[in-house]
Amino acid sequence: MRTFVDRRSALAASLAGITRLGLAGCAHPGFEGANEGSPGRSIAWKSQGPSLDTVVIFSRDADRLAEFYRKGLGLEYADQHPGHRGFVVGRCYLGIDDAPQEADGPGPVTIWVTVDDLDAALRRLQGLGAKIKAEPTERAWGARLASVFDPDGNTLGLSQRR
Repeated sequence: MRTFVDRRSALAASLAGITRLGLAGCAHPGFEGANEGSPGRSIAWKSQGPSLDTVVIFSRDADRLAEFYRKGLGLEYADQHPGHRGFVVGRCYLGIDDAPQEADGPGPVTIWVTVDDLDAALRRLQGLGAKIKAEPTERAWGARLASVFDPDGNTLGLSQRR
């Protein structure tokens, strides 16, 4: 039996929780002042054309990978049926699907998520087996960044805006 929640309904139902978690949308807006940024200085974000709506990761162990993202980022399932698990993350839908049998292997993917507390998110993800790719670092445009490898070797980037 297929369980499906309309993405808009799931987004509306999840906004309070997503806001509480501090997760920003995948619709990665452009920003002004990239070359003018310095530590401690805010950058004004603005929309620039199309925005990302959906990311799908194919995995040979999609249940394990979905649980990694669910527990590590505090997400709730918005859609779950055989071969697919889905989450609403801000304004973006994250799908984790079973890799087709004929595939040589899942390809590497990089996902960036904005969190309220980078250190806490990093600890949760490490507790779930994530390996550090890049230690936390302050960037000139006012963000603090770190990244990990998920259980399939994809990069999960974490950004905490100041």
